[in-house]
Amino acid sequence: MRFLGFGTMNAPRRQRGAVAEERRGTPPWKAGPVTDDREPEAADEESAPALSGRVLLVEDNEMTQLVATRILSKLGLTVEVANDGLQALDALDHGVFEAVLMDCQMPEMDGYEATREIRHRETASGAHQPIIAMTAAAMDGDREACLDAGMDDYITKPVRADDLRQVLGRWIGQTEREGVPARG
Repeated sequence: MRFLGFGTMNAPRRQRGAVAEERRGTPPWKAGPVTDDREPEAADEESAPALSGRVLLVEDNEMTQLVATRILSKLGLTVEVANDGLQALDALDHGVFEAVLMDCQMPEMDGYEATREIRHRETASGAHQPIIAMTAAAMDGDREACLDAGMDDYITKPVRADDLRQVLGRWIGQTEREGVPARG
């Protein structure tokens, strides 16, 4: 799969134009290397991993899976994907995750029902799995519906790297900071 917008054509048009202008009128065999005298820009925050651990992405849309997985990987996280709530419950039975990103509207078992089941299972163990709603629903009351179902936080789609970094930063490592018993 090819992602558009990456590589050399991602440079602003005026920068590409400056390089072309610098070479214009000079035969290629005399042009030599092109140097860039501009100040180096700050490192791209997206490319520097800021988080670590495993995240369960519960999402039925393949394109959203690809985009979110790419962003989460750039943030330094390992991602496992579940296509619906039933697969999410199975993944949680067999693995440990620092956080769950839960789509709300999915076939088989939606995110609300899956979250309620996860919270029910936690009553016996005393553990608390951070669950973040990841939904296209942004109407009044949608956030409250997610929180009422037992989700800890809420992020809207389309997902953006800065938003994911911010919301996951609030929850990853929460068990150590807050004294909440870890899953296991």
